[in-house]
Amino acid sequence: MLRLSKVLRDSVFSTVLYASLLSVVSTMLITAGCSSRRHKSHPSSSITITTASLPDATEGVAYSYTL
Repeated sequence: MLRLSKVLRDSVFSTVLYASLLSVVSTMLITAGCSSRRHKSHPSSSITITTASLPDATEGVAYSYTL
């Protein structure tokens, strides 16, 4: 009788473990499937950087600046 109760206890544990694993894997697959939608990409615009603290530069001439 003890052996039967051990087998039943182990089978219940295995069933709960596999059901939990199946639930987690299913959730991950559904989430990955739903999140792979294509998003509209916006055209890249050119970036303009304006610096007020650096001296004026001449194109092609190197200069140094100490902070």
